[in-house]
Parts: sequence; C-alpha cells; structure tokens
Amino acid sequence: MLVWRWFFLALYVALVVAATWFAIDFFDATAFFLICLAVMLVAQALFILGAGTIHLCRPIRRRRLVMPVAVAGLMFTVLLGGLTVAMLEYFKFDEILDADWGVIAFWVTMLASWLGWGVILFAHTRELARFRALTRLAHMLIAGSLAELLAAVPAHVVVSRRPGCLVGIGTMMGIIAGLCVMAFAFGPAVVLLFLRPRYRREQMEAAAGAVICETCGYDCRANRERCPECGALISPIQDRR
Repeated sequence: MLVWRWFFLALYVALVVAATWFAIDFFDATAFFLICLAVMLVAQALFILGAGTIHLCRPIRRRRLVMPVAVAGLMFTVLLGGLTVAMLEYFKFDEILDADWGVIAFWVTMLASWLGWGVILFAHTRELARFRALTRLAHMLIAGSLAELLAAVPAHVVVSRRPGCLVGIGTMMGIIAGLCVMAFAFGPAVVLLFLRPRYRREQMEAAAGAVICETCGYDCRANRERCPECGALISPIQDRR
C-alpha cells in the first residue's frame, strides 16, 4: 500500500502537468485554464480539510460535514449539467438552450440539483467517521463520472457522425464534465490513501479504550467525566468509544 499511494500521487501530478502543458501548447485560453485548475485545487482542499483532519475515526459534526457535502454536491451537479447538454444534443433538442426560458430552466434545474444532492449526500454520510465519509463521497464521485462518461462518449460518437456535423459541442461538454469530475475525485482519493494508516491507528487506539475529547483531541482515559486539557464534558456516547 505504501508503494501504491506514491504511485497514484505521481500519476495524479503527471496528469495535472500533462493537462496544463496540453492546454498551454494547443489552446490560447491559458489564463482561463489556469484559473480553472486553481479553482479545482481549492475545491479539493475544501473537500478534505473542510471535514477536519483530527480524529479520522470519529463522526463528523454537522457543521464540519457541510463543506465536503457542498463540494461533492456541486460536482454531481456538474455531471448532471454535462449529461443534460449531451443528451439534448443527442436527441436534437439542443435548440432549447438557445431560448431565454431554456437557459433559465437549465440553471434553475442545476441549482435544485445541487440542493438535492446535498441533502442526499448528507443523509448518507452524517453517521460515518470522517475518513469513511470522505472515502464514500470520493468513490461516489468516481462512479458517477464513469457512469456519465458511459452515456456521453457514445452520444458524442453518434452526434459527430451525423451529416453536416463535424463535432458535437454539447456531447463534448458532457465528456469534459465527466473527465473534470473524475480528476477532481482522484486528488482526494490519493490524499485518503495517505491518511489510511492514521485512520487504522486511531481505530486501534479506540479499541484499546482510548477516550478522546471532541473539543481539543486530548486523551481522557485518566478522567472520563471532564477533559483535563480544555475542561469540556465527556458525553456517555463519547466515553463508550
């Protein structure tokens, strides 16, 4: 596992460098690509650090769960938006997006999707430990991007072979959306590989009877009623862990 995590880290760095080089060498929108890359890296940092990295085996508090769920929900919305545009072009309904009401309906749907995915993901991760919650979200994003690509790629092949259409813009946007979300999920997945040993160590400490203060992280086995470091009360549920 130690070798594999460094291999995946090197692969991720190579993909980022290759994509940056490709965009700079073949496109004129270098600044736009670099801005998008910076936004993706910031979103990845919010996804991982928003949950907190102290005590990976402990459940996430609701306020800590908001950031990773919001970011993951946004990525699922990107997938839905790319799939919608691709399918509209595939079924020859892409003129809908040319009308004002079509654009408004599209963005309203995306906003509703973001909120809906946030509720669904929150319900699926609110009872999990930090490490397991982030792992589940990352795996769901990878699976969702693969499913979206399985629909967008064949649609692009069909559209690009139609008479008078050299390339399908909508289906290409769907492919780009799937690849971007997959690249986004790949980064946190690599970070989680490096955090796995720490997660297992905390599990062993919890099994040995350690009582960790949820406020400051101090080991409270010597005093199971109040944390000697910060004075916070130790709840019965926390004591049982």
